[in-house]
Amino acid sequence: TLLRLVRALLAPDSVVLRYALRRASLVTAAVLLTVAIGRQRGYWVTITIVIILQPYTGATTLKALQRVAGTVLGGLLTAGLGALFHDPRAIMPLAFLFACLSVAFLPINYAAFSVFLTPTFVLLAEASVGDWHLAGVRIVNTLLGGGLALLGARLLWPSPESDRLPTYLASALRANRDYLRAGVELFGDRSESASRVLRAARREVGLAAANAEASFQRLLAEKSPGAGDVSPVMTFLVYSRRMTASIAALAITRHTIETKVVTLEEFLRIVDPVLNELIAAVAERRPPAGF
Repeated sequence: TLLRLVRALLAPDSVVLRYALRRASLVTAAVLLTVAIGRQRGYWVTITIVIILQPYTGATTLKALQRVAGTVLGGLLTAGLGALFHDPRAIMPLAFLFACLSVAFLPINYAAFSVFLTPTFVLLAEASVGDWHLAGVRIVNTLLGGGLALLGARLLWPSPESDRLPTYLASALRANRDYLRAGVELFGDRSESASRVLRAARREVGLAAANAEASFQRLLAEKSPGAGDVSPVMTFLVYSRRMTASIAALAITRHTIETKVVTLEEFLRIVDPVLNELIAAVAERRPPAGF
């Protein structure tokens, strides 16, 4: 429901709420800072923060590195072009060319996009106001905005992926458990309604697995080299996928072979408590009991 969605978004641990507060605080701080120091074209600092800042720390770091590196290279390119071309009739075709290149590189590499975006804006601004020093201004403002974004991502309402990953892993295992339960309970039912239930359970497993793997990728982006061993998580994800494939094979064989349902129910009675303990252990970050 809409009310439930709003409550989830406004919860204290909501990634969206923390991201909104972080962005609002940093943009406000950037405006106050650029006004206080009299920074020329301070809005470039604000725009850099808005573009770089992402809901997740790892994504923010990657975006900041790409933006800063691309802007520095683009600024150097612009400075060289500004020394060679001063006629607006020559600048406009160059700006058109760089605009096309930036759009073409955007789906491929954000750093390359930033390289060609910088001369586009700077050349157009120089052509209109005759200011031939904007390349350096843009580089400094981008560095300032990138630094503020990185600082804010680390200090303002941080939401490390290591705190969220166990929940996603437990959800993936829980979805597999529910899929297994449905497969055993409906094994003797070959109707279309049973097939729909099993397909829905399989989709839930796929979504949960995709969320867990995405969380793991964000964790890798946040971790520094040598920060810890991630092989247990990789092992968990691999065997979770294998478990899903085994359950899917079980669901399919109900159409092709005759197996005593009572045998599968006995198997489920043995496996279900084990899976419940594993789910609790993963969610609570502790070793499973009895292993």
